[in-house]
Amino acid sequence: MVKRLLSALLRAEVFVTSNQDEAKAIVARRLGFEMPYLDALWKGSRFKVSLPQELLLAMEDQSRWLMSAGLTDRTEVPDFLDLIYLDGLKAINPEAVSTIH
Repeated sequence: MVKRLLSALLRAEVFVTSNQDEAKAIVARRLGFEMPYLDALWKGSRFKVSLPQELLLAMEDQSRWLMSAGLTDRTEVPDFLDLIYLDGLKAINPEAVSTIH
């Protein structure tokens, strides 16, 4: 099931990249956005299915922040690699996984 979901996301990535105007029209219609607003959002967006190392680092940073702010009972940063299923994306598109594991 995970591989099917990831395959669909990868097809959506190709569609958005290859058919930007049509993709914007779909999003505008489905979400009720005006095109100037959507254009502004679109410029700052990256439509890429990936598991980059930066994601893992950001999750660790957020965990440290939660602990320092007293917003969690945890005292150690979790090992997020134990919580991320890399094999599904690696099986479909290995280049999309740049997480060190």
